[in-house]
Amino acid sequence: QEGDLSVVRAWRNQLRVRSQLFDSSEISEPTHQEWWIQYQRSTTDTVFVIETLDGCPVGTISVYNVDLVNRIAEVGRMMIGPDDALGRRYMSEALDLAIQDAVIRYGPLAFYLWVKSSNVRAIRLYRRHGFVESKRGADRIQMSQGAERKQ
Repeated sequence: QEGDLSVVRAWRNQLRVRSQLFDSSEISEPTHQEWWIQYQRSTTDTVFVIETLDGCPVGTISVYNVDLVNRIAEVGRMMIGPDDALGRRYMSEALDLAIQDAVIRYGPLAFYLWVKSSNVRAIRLYRRHGFVESKRGADRIQMSQGAERKQ
């Protein structure tokens, strides 16, 4: 929702978060607003704000680049904002729920994501959720999951 934009932008601009992104520059308010406008035009881009059980926002995750012909989608834009929300399994649960939601919306899909090769914590999370390395670049790894669901 539009009301989440300022908190999401603040999380995205934290050094701890930016250092794990491929584009680690700070995002200005106009740039973030433009992204929001583009997002609203998409029919296959879903952004979730992760919340605690009592409704406190703590992070984001997205499913996007949904290719209904090849039955594949990208998972990303993952971040936990507040320091005190780290290590509390919010992202683990959100990853499961985001994938489930995409399968309900679009039917069987495979998923992929990109992660910095130095982001060991995230790589461990993705492996626990069935993602395996499928490509490797100089500073990044592509991981994939669920190719069997495309059948």
